[in-house]
Amino acid sequence: MIINTISQGNRFAYRCNGVNDDIDLVTFVTQLIATGLSNFTVEINGQFGKSNAAAITIDNTGYTQITLDFSKCSRITSKGAFLAVTNVRVINCAVYHQNSADDVDVYTFRGTNSIFENCRITGSYRSGACRGFSATNTKVINCTADITNNDGTLFGIYGHKATVIGCDVNVVSANA
Repeated sequence: MIINTISQGNRFAYRCNGVNDDIDLVTFVTQLIATGLSNFTVEINGQFGKSNAAAITIDNTGYTQITLDFSKCSRITSKGAFLAVTNVRVINCAVYHQNSADDVDVYTFRGTNSIFENCRITGSYRSGACRGFSATNTKVINCTADITNNDGTLFGIYGHKATVIGCDVNVVSANA
C-alpha cells in the first residue's frame, strides 16, 4: 500500500481511487506508522471517494505529529462525519458536507491535540447538535465554515481548550 516517496525526507503520496479512500487512507497511514516513521507528510492526490458515513479515524497518539496534505485533492463530498484525528496536522482540506438522514449530532472535522489549517467546510446538516470543527486541545487556523442545518443547533467551531486563529465562520440554523 505504501505507494512512493515524493522527495527526500518523509513525504509520501496517496493516490485516490475515488471509491473507498476513507478505508485505504487509514491503512496507508497505519502502515507508515508501523514502519517506525514519525513526523511525515502524506499528500493526498486526486478525487477522494468515501464509502460510508463513518468518520475516517487516525490516532497518532504517542508519536511525533504527522501531516495530511489535501492540497492536491479535489473537494471532497462527505455524508456523515468526515475526519477524526489525534495528533495529526490536516492542511488544505475542502469538504462539502452533504445533508443526510444520519446527520444527528455529527461533526465534519474532529481533532484532539491536532491542527486544522486552511481547511474549508461547506454544505448542510440535518438535525441535532452538529459541528463543522470539533476541537479539543486543537488549533484551527485560517479555516472556513460556511454551513447550514435544517433543525437543531449548529456550531461552526466547537471546542475545549481550542485555539482559533484567522477563521471565517458563517453558520445559518433553521432554529436560530
